[in-house]
Amino acid sequence: MNPRATLAEIATAAGVGRATLHRHFTSRDHLIDSLATHALDESDRACSDIDYYGQPASVSLRETIDAVVKLGGRYAFLAYQPVSDRDDTKIGERLRKQKSAMRELIEAARAEGMFAKDIPVAWLTVTVDALCYAGWEACSRGELAPNDISDLILRTLENGLRAP
Repeated sequence: MNPRATLAEIATAAGVGRATLHRHFTSRDHLIDSLATHALDESDRACSDIDYYGQPASVSLRETIDAVVKLGGRYAFLAYQPVSDRDDTKIGERLRKQKSAMRELIEAARAEGMFAKDIPVAWLTVTVDALCYAGWEACSRGELAPNDISDLILRTLENGLRAP
């Protein structure tokens, strides 16, 4: 689907009338906010059973990546939307909270030796995020099997792209 689709195009793709879509969403921004909220809720639920304080951070990071990747490419389009952790909105606040938790998890995993200490945590954080989106995109295009994405992300993070 086109990440910049109009409400009319979205209604057509969903097989519903434009009026029906407008009854539920007053604008495209309202629809995007609803989808972003749903994505945040779903990702929070997907990670809710991870024991972040009772196991090594590197294990928790692996489990988090696996849980988020399993959500699939349904939310990859949000990367192209005006939704940001810099927004002064409830969605922006939730994105900041998730980003902060991921940063803390990556810091802890780096402290355990999962990553080189000279790699900035900020770089590791954006890299994890980018690899998850890249995996979702490749899966949605049929280029990668959904079950392979987590392993590929973790191999890339831990070993780079060099040959074994």
